[in-house]
Amino acid sequence: EKIDLEWLDENFKKKRTIFTGLQSRVIQHEMDHLDGKLFIDRIDLDTKQRLLLPLLNIKQRKINVKYPII
Repeated sequence: EKIDLEWLDENFKKKRTIFTGLQSRVIQHEMDHLDGKLFIDRIDLDTKQRLLLPLLNIKQRKINVKYPII
């Protein structure tokens, strides 16, 4: 719901902002990527097991998706 973020701008000046809603979710999502985490690392085991086969099928190109896969 809310994230309190402190950072240095391009001039090394300290900044602090509280983000809420969608902005806070996007920031947390990107921070997770920097930490090497994916959304599947945050879901419960039952959901992860249900998603495993569809994700594997996408990876193996058995299912067509509208975005590029590398």
